[in-house]
Formats: sequence, C-alpha cells, structure tokens
Amino acid sequence: KESAEPGLYLLSKSETLERNSGLAERLERLASAMGIIELLLNALHDEEANPELYALVRQTLSGIARADEATVPHLEFRFHLVCARLMGFELDLEQITGDVTREISDALRAIARGSDTGQPYDERTVRLVRGFFESYFAEHLPGLAGRSLKSGRVFGQL
Repeated sequence: KESAEPGLYLLSKSETLERNSGLAERLERLASAMGIIELLLNALHDEEANPELYALVRQTLSGIARADEATVPHLEFRFHLVCARLMGFELDLEQITGDVTREISDALRAIARGSDTGQPYDERTVRLVRGFFESYFAEHLPGLAGRSLKSGRVFGQL
C-alpha cells in the first residue's frame, strides 16, 4: 500500500500466491468460501492485523478448494469454531444446551474433537449449524448485528 493521503490507500501491485481455483468448481465450495470471506469483511476493521486468522483463512480456503463435497461443511464449521476463539469469544461446547438443538451441539463437539473429518452432513444439519454460527457471530460482532450474511441467502436460493 502506498499512502496517497491519511486514510486513503492506493494498491499499486499484487500477485496471486495461491489460486484455489477449485473453489469455483462446485456450488457448495463457493458458498462456504463466500460465507467465510463475507464474515471477515463484516467483522474486521480495515487495518486490523491478525496473522493467526489470516493463516486460518488461507488454510481453510485451500482445504475447501481441494475437498470432496462431504468434507466442505466440516472445514467451514471448523473455521467458525477456531475463528470465534481467535476473535476472543470461543464457544464453550460443554455449556451448549437449551436453546441449541442436540443435533447442532453434537455436530459442534464432534468437529472440535476432530472426530468427524469428512463426515457427510445432511442438508438439514448443514442449514442448522450455518444458522447457529450466523446468529452466534451476529451476537458477538458489532459489524454483523442486525443483518444476515447476504451470501448465505443467495446460495440458499440456488
């Protein structure tokens, strides 16, 4: 970045380090990747540095680009769990009860343990867990409060 004036930056050069072209090959991959990127765009401030989160995004998008369809939701949900921890509001999976269905809490615990890598989820479970994370992040991130992620609505209609 080169500073043109305070608060205004000019990007004069960039290069692709990793293509991840597999993200665009399947709708499920693209939907997961767009949801992750949209979450970050709404949650982070313009100049906020977070190397751990950047590494997580890079690793997750690379994994999604290469993953088979059964593994994509696992990678997406694992990203959300780790992202919450890195942003300072980690889920206490042992305390998830009551307003969260058993199906969601079981899936989250299995993801956290790493015991379901690539386990296929049915559409209902994917929809429930995505909805849970959307609500969870909206509650904890002022950038998401009062609005849902547009990419989720768009891909949900396809």
